[in-house]
Amino acid sequence: MTTYWTEFIEILLPGLMFMAVSALPLALSTLAAFRHLRKNNVGSYVRNIWSSTAAGLVTLGFLFGALFGSDLSKSSTAGLIFVWMPIYAVIALGIGYGVGSLAYKELAALSENTSTQPVISKGYRRFIWVPAAILSVLIFGMLRYSIQHNDLAVAESASKSDTLHYLYGKVLRGEADSFRVPLFLAQNPNTPSDILTALARHDHPTVRRFVATHPNTPLDVVASIKDYASDCTREPVEERLKVPSESNPTLKRDCAKARSPLAPR
Repeated sequence: MTTYWTEFIEILLPGLMFMAVSALPLALSTLAAFRHLRKNNVGSYVRNIWSSTAAGLVTLGFLFGALFGSDLSKSSTAGLIFVWMPIYAVIALGIGYGVGSLAYKELAALSENTSTQPVISKGYRRFIWVPAAILSVLIFGMLRYSIQHNDLAVAESASKSDTLHYLYGKVLRGEADSFRVPLFLAQNPNTPSDILTALARHDHPTVRRFVATHPNTPLDVVASIKDYASDCTREPVEERLKVPSESNPTLKRDCAKARSPLAPR
């Protein structure tokens, strides 16, 4: 189990850091607002509080479905939102900074009319907790999503046998996805032969296809797949065993559909 958690964290951190870049504009602007609040720099504080709030609302709006819903599970390209999100956040930051500048001008004009220096009101002081709360929600959502979906990344790229065995044990105990984790295990070049032997009888043909073509799958196991394989699974089995298959356009078309990880049984 120690080996599993070591690799789990090693694989988790890069993805989590990549996701966290989306919240970087919000985090930096919020920290700047806190600093100006402590120094009582009214103008800088007002501009930063508006810019951080704008960046936070835009970031949360775009990422909420991905982090707390099922957006990323519906499309393999949905994760690209994390690539573009920092750009959207910076644009929102600039717009918010402009709004904050206008708000400060009004505050300064009001202070001139009353012959007093601009001060940070109690309401504006409390305003700092809005972007801070948004940042907390985003960090929680990113950490939650990364942990919940990291088993797939571990199945795909883990290199240690103990890790892969523990992960497959989670599948058998019903603690991990019974289709996607085996699917990635069957494609991981480090998956040992005993796991592949067990996956050779997985009830989904797409998993069996990858098992049949995996170099660590024993040839006798590959041959056994052919005995109960569907037509689409039999094709890669015959290729692995160097058995010529009949040319069948219909079969090739149906098998192409079965190659999709989300293909129906």
